[in-house]
Amino acid sequence: MNIKITDRNGVTLKTANTFVKEDIAVAVDLPQQEKSVTPTKSVQEVVADSDYDGLIKVTVGAIPDEYIVPSGELDITENGTKDVTNYTSANVNVQPTLQEKEVTENGEYVADEGYDGFSKVTVNVAGEDMLQQYVDANGSCNSLFAKFKGNNIDFIKDLDISNIADVSYMFSDSTKIETIPLLNLSGATNIAGMFARCSKLKTIPQLVLSKVNASSSVFENCIALETIPPLNISTATLTSNMFYNCYNLITIQLLDIKNVGQASNMFYNCQKLTNLTLLNIKVNLIIGSSSSYGHLLTLESLLNTCQECINVGSARTLTVGSANSTKLQSVYVKLTGEDEEIASLPKLPMVQCEPTDEGAMPITDYMALKNWTTDIVFVPIETGYTATLTNVGSNAIDPVQYKINGGEYQSITSSPTTLNNVTNITFTVTEENKTAQVWDSGSSSIQILSYGNELSFDLTSDMSFEFAVVTGGGAD
Repeated sequence: MNIKITDRNGVTLKTANTFVKEDIAVAVDLPQQEKSVTPTKSVQEVVADSDYDGLIKVTVGAIPDEYIVPSGELDITENGTKDVTNYTSANVNVQPTLQEKEVTENGEYVADEGYDGFSKVTVNVAGEDMLQQYVDANGSCNSLFAKFKGNNIDFIKDLDISNIADVSYMFSDSTKIETIPLLNLSGATNIAGMFARCSKLKTIPQLVLSKVNASSSVFENCIALETIPPLNISTATLTSNMFYNCYNLITIQLLDIKNVGQASNMFYNCQKLTNLTLLNIKVNLIIGSSSSYGHLLTLESLLNTCQECINVGSARTLTVGSANSTKLQSVYVKLTGEDEEIASLPKLPMVQCEPTDEGAMPITDYMALKNWTTDIVFVPIETGYTATLTNVGSNAIDPVQYKINGGEYQSITSSPTTLNNVTNITFTVTEENKTAQVWDSGSSSIQILSYGNELSFDLTSDMSFEFAVVTGGGAD
C-alpha cells in the first residue's frame, strides 16, 4: 500500500482500522535554515525564509567599528561644528564677542565685523524739541504745567521762554515741586499766579525779569517758601496777593515797586516775615495789620520801608500793625542834606538819631512830611474765606448793605468789593420800593431780596455775589 504524506512533522494520520490496524505517526525530515545577522541599534526580529521550516542556527556577528557607545561630556566654548559622537552630552558655553556703540543718527545698525552683537548702545540723536515747538507756536505758557504731578521740573531747564509774554499760572497747583531751574523771563509781561499754590516749593532762583506788568498772586500760598531773592519787578503795576499766605516766608531781599498801583494783600498772613527790603513805595501798603502777622520785622526793615515811601501828590497810608508800631514809637530821625536839595527829592533822606539831636523828629512826623501816615490797623484774624461783591446792574447798589461775621451793616462803597476772613455774610435792602436780585456762586442761583428782609450765607469756600437793584419790578 502506498500512502502519500505531505503534512509536517507531528501530524498523526487517522488510519486506524482503515488500512492498517493502528494510526501512523508521521515523521518527515523538512529543511531547516541557518542565518547570520549584524547587530544594529534597532530591535531585529529573525525568522526563517518561506522555503524553510524553521531556523536551525542564528549567528550574531560582532559589533561593527562604526557603532560607537557614547560616554562622557563635551564642553563647547567656541562657535563652529563639533563632533559629539563619542559623548553622551555636550555643554555649550560660548561667550559672544560684543561691542559698545554710540548712535547719533536715526537708522539701522548691525555689529561691526569681528563682533557677535552689542553689549551697550548709547542713543544720542538730536531731534526736534516738541515742547519748544509747542511753546513757540502757541506764544504763551499760561497754565502750561498747572497741576503737574511730578516733583522735578529740571526737564524745562533748556526751554527757551525768553520771548514769551504770558507765563501766568505756568506752574500753579503743582503741589510736589520743591525747586525750579533758572528761567529767563526777560520777555514776560504777565507772571500772575505763576507759582500759586505750589505748596512744597522751598526755593526759587533769581529770575530774569525786565518787562513784568502783572505779578499778582505769583507766590500765593507758597507755604514752604522761606526766602525770596532780589526780583526786578520795577515795571510791575499789579502786585496784589503776591505773597498771600506765605506764612513761612522770612526774607524778601529786594523789590523795587516804583510803578505799582495796586498792592492789596501783598503780604497777607506773612506771619514770619522778618527781613523786608522795598524800594520806591508809592502805593498804600500793608506790611502788618495785626499782631498775628508782620510783627517780626526788624527795625532796620521798618525804617527802610518808611524812608522808601515816596512823596506823592495825594496822601498815602503805610499800615505796619501794632507790634511793628511799638518798635517805631520811640524812633527819632532827622533829615540829611541841604534844604533846597531835599525839597526837590521824591524821597526824604534821613538817619536815625537821638530825641535831643537838632532837627530830631518822631518817625510819624517824618512820614507826615512826605504826605504819608503810619497807621495801626487791628484786623481780627479768623479762619474765613473771601467774598467778592459785584454790581451787574446799571444803578448803584447803595440800597444793598452787608454785614460779615455778625458785625454791623455796612454800605457797599465800590464794585467790585473784596472782603477777607468771612465766615458768614448777610445782605439787606435799606430803601422802600426796591428789591435786589442776588446771585451767589455757591448755588449758582438768583434769589430776590426785598426791603427789610435779610439774606444770609455761611461760607465754606471763597464765594462771589452779584447784585442788580430792582425798582417797580424791573432791573434799574
